[in-house]
Amino acid sequence: MRTFLIALIFCSALPFQGQTQEPQIGQTRAEIVALLGQPSSIYSPRFSKFYETRDRDIALASAGFVSDVYSRYYGGVEFSLKIGYWLDDSTSRLHPTERVTGIELTPDKDQPFIQLASLLPWTKQLCATGCKLLGTLEGYSYYVYVYPKIISPEQSSISEAVANHFAKPVPSAFRFVPCLEVKFRQMAAYRDRRLPQFNSLTVDTLTFTIFSPETKHDGWTPLKEGEWVPGTP
Repeated sequence: MRTFLIALIFCSALPFQGQTQEPQIGQTRAEIVALLGQPSSIYSPRFSKFYETRDRDIALASAGFVSDVYSRYYGGVEFSLKIGYWLDDSTSRLHPTERVTGIELTPDKDQPFIQLASLLPWTKQLCATGCKLLGTLEGYSYYVYVYPKIISPEQSSISEAVANHFAKPVPSAFRFVPCLEVKFRQMAAYRDRRLPQFNSLTVDTLTFTIFSPETKHDGWTPLKEGEWVPGTP
């Protein structure tokens, strides 16, 4: 069963590679380096610290997991990419494989999130049949989640694999789907649960990752919902 799960991961990632030549969730670090070359630096989310590339093994040993940092241009805008990994020990417990679980992008320019999202090749893949938008407030931070209206079997398989850290799936009441998570710089005032016009906010990061829409509908978290097709305002 576990081998079959990993096979599904490869099947879902390969078509995207051929289309865009961009990193994809589920790929191995070896595939990322072959595609993009060596990273410019290493980042530890745990310690919020950057390391020299040559010190990656030291950072990995102390932090448990790290991100590779790259710079890429999309639509004339420069983005810093932090590619995050998790250790997949399904084939070897002693020599686990690093697989991509998230791609965080920080834009160099301030533009509305819809405009920035439209520049990214991942969004075009994600929203091939249209996307749903879910805006929310988590703590004091504003977020928008962009995810497919129709989830393909391949997207569902790889999302569940990432949610279970590439281990055997555990029965859950929640489904996981691929998404573009948009985080904004502005924060809510104390006890202010109102949601803003998200396209007027300044984007902090955009992260290609997974999430569970059902967990946001808890009856307490404020939500704004909509639909979107890339190329439309």
